[in-house]
Amino acid sequence: MNDPVVSVIIPTHNRRVLLEQTLESVRAQTYPEWEALVVDDASTDDTVVYVRALSENHPRIMLHEREGDQGGAQVCRNIGTRRARGDYLLFLDSDDLLAPTCLQGRVEVMRSRPDLDFGVFRMRMFERTPGDLPYLWNVDNDVNDLDRFLQRDMPWQTSGPLWRREGFAKVGPWD
Repeated sequence: MNDPVVSVIIPTHNRRVLLEQTLESVRAQTYPEWEALVVDDASTDDTVVYVRALSENHPRIMLHEREGDQGGAQVCRNIGTRRARGDYLLFLDSDDLLAPTCLQGRVEVMRSRPDLDFGVFRMRMFERTPGDLPYLWNVDNDVNDLDRFLQRDMPWQTSGPLWRREGFAKVGPWD
């Protein structure tokens, strides 16, 4: 496999069933130049066995197991960031799903705007299956994003931005 353009970083802990759906949505992307780095946070279910077996047949999916005493999603995201090879970083939670054209559309926008360190993209909420709710996560409005954040109106969720690697280095690591 050539170097990926997009690195999808997914921390997980005991979420095998949800992670399976997340990885299926990554594998269904119309944009082929991706890698998925699953960073396991000391799961005690069969998450590690599942990802290890999946990665044998799908080399773009890689398992990394967190080592040491310090855990949590932010620690796992930092491990994934250090091991990522893509020009762009996308952080997913292990219960997120991507629309099939998600990576394609985001990469096109970022390539057309080389001045951006990251782009924040719209996301649709769902209850059981994508499309079952008519709600968007981050509806744009006239209020400054910092003010929205301080009012607990989150302007975007973890998987909303696609980060240019250099742009993320300016604000990272996860804390």
